[in-house]
Amino acid sequence: MERMIKAMLLRKCKESLKDLVRSIESRGIRNVMLGPETMGRNVQLGTLSEVLEICEEIEKTQPVIDWSHLHARDMGRLKTRSDFRNVIEEIENRLGINAARNKHCHFTKIEFTERGERRHHVLDDTRFGPDH
Repeated sequence: MERMIKAMLLRKCKESLKDLVRSIESRGIRNVMLGPETMGRNVQLGTLSEVLEICEEIEKTQPVIDWSHLHARDMGRLKTRSDFRNVIEEIENRLGINAARNKHCHFTKIEFTERGERRHHVLDDTRFGPDH
């Protein structure tokens, strides 16, 4: 059931973004990119895979990677440089080298529970990760 709901939400999100892109283009607006962001709570749309799927299908989109959201959503996933590299490689494999090089990112420390993000913390806070 939850999987069906997520699929429906993803479809609605893509439809809305396509409408937005058409609206932007009809107004002659150029050089604007829309940035779907990875989200930190498990109930939210915004896994890395979902964000990349959106960007694969919709023009004028580029992923916004919130490293702390990925870390929280996957229960502390980002522990090594290799973990971060794997995310970049997935972006490159799915969207190309330019998407991997020219991305918008957020990075803070994050507190999380089994449901994902609880709250962001400053980079100096050593109680929370990710550390790299």
